[in-house]
Amino acid sequence: PPRLENYAMQTTFSLSIPLTGAHTLEQLFADMLGNETIYGRCPHCHGADSRTKTTELVTKPNVLALHLKRWDFIRERRRAEKVSTPVSFETVFPLDAETSYELCSVVVHHGDVGVGHYTAYVRAADLRWYHCNDDARPRPCSIREVLAAQAYMLFYQKL
Repeated sequence: PPRLENYAMQTTFSLSIPLTGAHTLEQLFADMLGNETIYGRCPHCHGADSRTKTTELVTKPNVLALHLKRWDFIRERRRAEKVSTPVSFETVFPLDAETSYELCSVVVHHGDVGVGHYTAYVRAADLRWYHCNDDARPRPCSIREVLAAQAYMLFYQKL
């Protein structure tokens, strides 16, 4: 059997969402991977410093959890605000030529910063989609409703 330390069960990525425009999940994920220059101050000499941060997926997990950063600090208003920029996603997320993931759950935040309520869309064992809200019993829903949701977190399972 495979050694557990070499086998990623779940990997979570947090994806930044621009404040304007319409974006796809694949685009946001691709933008997050690769090299990013980080500017700051050297902790030793306190001079200007720039470094490179590299993000890559080394091991392909069974479950890929994608967190959409729907909160941003707006300097002009001096407060955090919810980012409601549309992000489209599909039922299948192709990671690369060999690996794809299938959507199995979507978490949605309703409300504003500091207040609100979370609900989830879940694909059950019967392969039907259900909207789960602790205010009511799970109700069947269409995939169209799921894909129209303003996702906060998406969970994909490896095909």
